[in-house]
Amino acid sequence: MKGGDESLHFKMKKCCAYYPIAGSRSAWVPCVRKAEEGTPFCQRHGDAVFGAMLGALVYREPVNEVLSLESRDAKRIANGGKKKADPSRGSG
Repeated sequence: MKGGDESLHFKMKKCCAYYPIAGSRSAWVPCVRKAEEGTPFCQRHGDAVFGAMLGALVYREPVNEVLSLESRDAKRIANGGKKKADPSRGSG
């Protein structure tokens, strides 16, 4: 690959996912379906990955830093957009 945007495009013939063999929890085999254009997965596995990631984003607990930023921004809006000095940061 030459670099740039070309590295983001997948040119795979077969899906790169694995699936469990029926009746076994530890034996997995490669998927034999054709990969969708522009992705390393077939449609079924691509949907599964997307769904898992979406669920993780929707149902995860918010990160404390995000909550403090939202709180700070809400206070700033209440103050008419004026930034209040933060004593913990010192002057500057």
